[in-house]
Formats: sequence, structure tokens, C-alpha cells
Amino acid sequence: MSDIRIAGIDISNSGNIQRYRIVYDVYGNVDSFVVTGGGFDTGYNGFNAFNYIGSSWTITDQNNYTFRVDGNTNGDIIGVLVTDTLSMIYNGSELSVINIKSPIPAYPYDSLSSIQYTWLNGDVSMFMYPGVTQSYDYDQSRGGQIGDAIRVQEFLTYGRPFIKTSHMPKDLNSGGQMTEQYLYQYDGSGRISQLQKIKVDHTGGNNDTTTYNYHY
Repeated sequence: MSDIRIAGIDISNSGNIQRYRIVYDVYGNVDSFVVTGGGFDTGYNGFNAFNYIGSSWTITDQNNYTFRVDGNTNGDIIGVLVTDTLSMIYNGSELSVINIKSPIPAYPYDSLSSIQYTWLNGDVSMFMYPGVTQSYDYDQSRGGQIGDAIRVQEFLTYGRPFIKTSHMPKDLNSGGQMTEQYLYQYDGSGRISQLQKIKVDHTGGNNDTTTYNYHY
């Protein structure tokens, strides 16, 4: 289901809501996101406009802030030029490392950290960054798609995801505990109609739930 195009996403959390309307160009690339707010966010309006140059593109928001995303001819993101610059290394189509270069005030004026990914059967089984190791579990009966819990935030940030798993992620684990759970509803065509992303509180507090409702 790699050709799914989401036309709109309503994201709600604790009474706040943001509505994304998504426009595509004739080549199937994201042309723009139009964002409006409701609930506590009533009155918010924003957008992200995409401008493509070869296999790369720029993203400009309503405040005229622009950053660049570099891609390759396979459609993979290989670099993001923002304050914390990201560069991606792939093994075939599987992301193996993200290098993050962050500015610091003293020489050498930037620091470098990395996130390393391990894959199994077409899925990210584990990813590691300094001091932290996390892993995903998957629903092996369903293929991953653009609205799933891994892809959707990358899609809303960059216009396409850089992690594309074969199966549907169902939870995230850290230190032997589930830290996020993902609950899905599907329409008659097998597309995600709703995602609930639940951040699990192990301290006795309330879990935090963000709900994504999709329109096609």
C-alpha cells in the first residue's frame, strides 16, 4: 500500500487539535501542508510549502523560515540542513545511521552524535543512541504504511518518512518496559483510519494519548 495518499490528518491531545490538509503535486510529492487549530488552539493557522530541486527540496513555513532536505534518486532522505544538521546512511533501503551535528559555543563549534539502527525481516528491531537502547514490536499480519506510528511524524516534518518498515509497529520498548503503545483502526480498504499513540506512564500517573484521524 505504498501508493496511499493521505488528504488530511486531525491530531488531538488533551483537548487540543491540529488539522492538517495535505496537497500533492502532479508527481505525487507533497506540495504543501495547511494547518489549522481547534479546541484550545482555535485561531492558529500555519502552512509548510515544499519546493523541489532535483531530488532535494526546501520547506518554508508561515514565518518564512526555510530549511533544506536532501534526497537521492531512490526517494530516500539523506540529509536535513537545520540547526541540528542530520545526515543519513543507508544499507540498501534500510536506514543504518543518523548522524546529528549540533552547534556548541566553543571550539570545535559543533558536536557529533549518532543514532544506529538494527533491522530484522524488513523492520527496525532496535535503535541506539548514547545511553539509550529502544526496540519496536510489530503486527506481522499487516504491512506498514504512511500513517503508522513510525512514519507519520517524519511525514509531517519532511514530507516523506526515512524509516519504512515492512510491518505495522505496535509498541516501543525501552529498558525492558513498554514506553509507547500504538492502537489502530482501519477502513474497508485496509488503510489506517485512526491511530492512538499512547505514552505509558510507569510512575503511577496517567498515560498520555495522542489520536490521529486520517482522511483519504
